[in-house]
Amino acid sequence: MKRRAMDNAVRSSVVVLGSLAFGYMSLELGYKPFLEKAEQYERSLQSQNQQQQQQQQQGLCENTRR
Repeated sequence: MKRRAMDNAVRSSVVVLGSLAFGYMSLELGYKPFLEKAEQYERSLQSQNQQQQQQQQQGLCENTRR
């Protein structure tokens, strides 16, 4: 009896994990275009911030030389 209960528990956990994996992949594929656009937007913001920081640092360096 215990063996059968253990088999059922293992089977149930495998089904649950498979369902979670399938759901995750469905969401990834369904929202992929939106996620790519969001990542691209985030990268552009980061590059703009880096450019501004570099300009500020260059301005500080020029001011200290004078």
